Amino acid sequence: VELHKSQNKTNGAPPVAVPQIRCPQPGCDQFLKKTDVEPADDGKTSGVQLFQRLRNNLIIRCVHHLDHHKFEFGKDASRLFEKGISCSWSGAPSAYEEHMSHNCAVENYLMSESSVDTINSNEGTRSQYEAEPEPEDSVAAEP
Repeated sequence: VELHKSQNKTNGAPPVAVPQIRCPQPGCDQFLKKTDVEPADDGKTSGVQLFQRLRNNLIIRCVHHLDHHKFEFGKDASRLFEKGISCSWSGAPSAYEEHMSHNCAVENYLMSESSVDTINSNEGTRSQYEAEPEPEDSVAAEP
């Protein structure tokens, strides 16, 4: 924390030292006052609830989304796009598992394709893109 002199003079009084914090963003030379920074836990809402709300407001795309075909993880979907099978889903992270397990045409096709390949094996049929199951000791997020 660096101390910088206030530009404001009140009633002819000498400048007052105001604690300021350098912005943590690389390349940013701005200084922040203590009043610019608020704790995540303000006594009304816990920091955990705040971050859960931020997470729940995110919009994500399916791993098989058309915009992901250019990436390595989108190669399966790109191959199926040529067969007329595609996915353009986007939504809340909380709806992703439901989408992947029931509604994604690409995932359903890949799962049926892999189940034919693994009928006689002991491997599960969960896709590599399916969300990991929640640990038993986890707490469900409140809306």
